Amino acid sequence: MTVWLKITLVLIYLTVLFILARLFEAVVWYEQGQISRRLLDPMAMSVMKLKALLEQRGVSYDSMVEKSELSELVESTGSVTEEDMEAATILSEDEVQITNYTSDIDFYEQVEDAKDSMWLVEIMTDNGRLLSDTSWHLIRKKVGKFGVRFGRFNCQQHVRLCTRRGWFTSRLVLALPENYRSKANVALDTYPGPIKINSLFNWIKLKVNGQVKSIDDEKELNSNWLSFESTLSPDVRVIFVSTITSVPLFLSALSVKFPGRVKIGCVKLNTAKGKHIAHKLDVKTSPSYLVITKDGKYKYGATVGEIKSFQAFEMFLKTVYPSMNDLFIVSIILTNIASVFEISLCNGGIVTRLVKFFLCMFKYNLILFLVWICLLALLQIPIFGKISLGVLRYVRYITMTPLFAKIRKDMVMYTNEKVILLAVLSVVCGIAAYIKMKYFMSDEDYDEDSDWWNFSNLRTLNYYNGSEMMRFRPFDQIFNPSFGGPATHDDSETPQTVNSTEYLKLLPVWNYQNIDCEFCLKNGREVGGKSNETKQTVYKSSDMDEEPNFPESGNGSECICGSNASNTIPNDILPPEISKCNIMEPLLGSTFDNPWDGVQKNGTSVKLVKNLNRNCHKPSGYLLGTQCTICLDHYVNSVVLRGLPCKHVFHDKCILAWLLRDNHFCPVCRWPAFQPKEMTYKNELHCE
Repeated sequence: MTVWLKITLVLIYLTVLFILARLFEAVVWYEQGQISRRLLDPMAMSVMKLKALLEQRGVSYDSMVEKSELSELVESTGSVTEEDMEAATILSEDEVQITNYTSDIDFYEQVEDAKDSMWLVEIMTDNGRLLSDTSWHLIRKKVGKFGVRFGRFNCQQHVRLCTRRGWFTSRLVLALPENYRSKANVALDTYPGPIKINSLFNWIKLKVNGQVKSIDDEKELNSNWLSFESTLSPDVRVIFVSTITSVPLFLSALSVKFPGRVKIGCVKLNTAKGKHIAHKLDVKTSPSYLVITKDGKYKYGATVGEIKSFQAFEMFLKTVYPSMNDLFIVSIILTNIASVFEISLCNGGIVTRLVKFFLCMFKYNLILFLVWICLLALLQIPIFGKISLGVLRYVRYITMTPLFAKIRKDMVMYTNEKVILLAVLSVVCGIAAYIKMKYFMSDEDYDEDSDWWNFSNLRTLNYYNGSEMMRFRPFDQIFNPSFGGPATHDDSETPQTVNSTEYLKLLPVWNYQNIDCEFCLKNGREVGGKSNETKQTVYKSSDMDEEPNFPESGNGSECICGSNASNTIPNDILPPEISKCNIMEPLLGSTFDNPWDGVQKNGTSVKLVKNLNRNCHKPSGYLLGTQCTICLDHYVNSVVLRGLPCKHVFHDKCILAWLLRDNHFCPVCRWPAFQPKEMTYKNELHCE
């Protein structure tokens, strides 16, 4: 039930995020007085905004100085909306970090063995560094938004690799897969030009655009772009139709991020063949970003939230053709969000909730890893591989809807604003905890919560109840089957394992029967149907706290032990099936008076304990006594007694009041009340 409740809370959390994003859009619309999908005229924009748009799309504008030229270049890469303008003007605070390789193997694993990433590496030799910190900052700011990663390799520390590669002078190296296919070899190209930001950007763009195929004739279009191997083929093709000669870097860089899954091509409308191919593709507007799958064509950028940027297009392709790694990351995120709600749903104090949260997170992630291992093993079977492709086909129907386009936009926004995610999660957790405490919290749950603020139990250096003891001492339960249950002496009996205060109902209870006192022996009374002469133990009046005032014999009056000559107790009378104990609230951290008269007083709560171990007389091995060491009153006839595993005996109400205050130890010897005690020999502790 708790798992389904957590799943429901995760769905509520995601719904709140979706509604919050719509509220943000409403606020922007109210402040600006216009919708975010309104098309903008590039000529009406400033030169700075035009350059920001071109940098976001990865288009070079070095040779252009006129505003009209910049405007035409922007229009040739796609229409401009308020969403595009807002995304272009937001300055990203996350800067791509520079990796310093520690060894040859480290360089090989991260650069040469990586098949889905681009690396720009500075090779440092005796000549010193090629780029200053300022230059590195400008380069990372300009090309880092297109998935390029950066690193430094010091040849003075790793001479062997530099000698083998012929790197004897400082240089910049671009690591890039040779083609768009999966597991393609990585080529290392050295930058030959001057160290200028724009020149370096144009060189990187030229190398990456080599991954994009140019579509020149109709035959190639039909064979390589419109036909698929099977009806369940998951391949995705993206065709850029425009008048510009080079593809924007934000699009060509995606061919590196999705090797073997996404193939990118371009059609140039400034040629006759390009216009014919555009007519064949039924493209009526230029520029267009056409996404082709086995199920049909989809025009990217025509729906709300589809921005012409690397991050937005990458998110679109991940939802259209997700990899196993993408699904695994999403499952980990959702699983850990669900485990966070353990803090709201569990009982206990702050430290307890944190401990339970980490245990829950560990358990959920372990289960998730096991499920993924089994799933990956099943996908190796051909029939399950076909099933997964069929599921992917239906997933695409959902991910290409306008509603999911808004969800993708929200995902991009929340990826950049992680503080909002944490804030909303905290609010949802707080509301869930408040509702649970207000409407769904029982008295036992409240007692458990209160107990974790009571530090008086630390004096025992043990656990506060059976539940926590079972949680932190699992080996006792495994290797001692009778852990927490009653002591058993018959091998044929099956030991029972109990948790929390469940052990109370297994403690033996019986009615006190008049034992031999000095007055009863003197008058020859029968107790419980047995002659006093058969008794072996005689308790003198000197054993009591004060000298009893014995009445004269024969008058039928009661002795201090409760005996009456005219009213003895039959052996077949058992203690009550349920014991009641009135306890003053709060249970912990305070002292109180117990209403022994049986009348519930104001501020008290009645605790009911089932008695499953009722006895006709005192069980074997329990210590004889005439006085309860808790209330210091003498036992009277027919009063209910309860014994502990250590064989000490008390009033039923007294020992229940003691144990229900979470003092789960004998008040005399401090033996745990939930742990049986072997009595194979005469216990030295009670030899008196």
